[in-house]
Amino acid sequence: MKDAEANLFGEVKRAYEIDVEWYSEDGEKQYKTFEGFLARIIQHEEDHLNGIVFTDKLYSTDTLMSDSEFKKRNK
Repeated sequence: MKDAEANLFGEVKRAYEIDVEWYSEDGEKQYKTFEGFLARIIQHEEDHLNGIVFTDKLYSTDTLMSDSEFKKRNK
């Protein structure tokens, strides 16, 4: 029998507002400020691109919880 994969959740501090620069497909420099949930998503995805996982960013291991604990807390 295969062991179930552990799903862990924890709190990660992220900036509420971020400024992002990138280049368009045409090579034009772009700039925009993002805030709220979209800013969190962008920071999360940038971490993935840089090989960073959420456990690298935990400010405390006390915030780690299992899948069932997370579901119970967020009902």
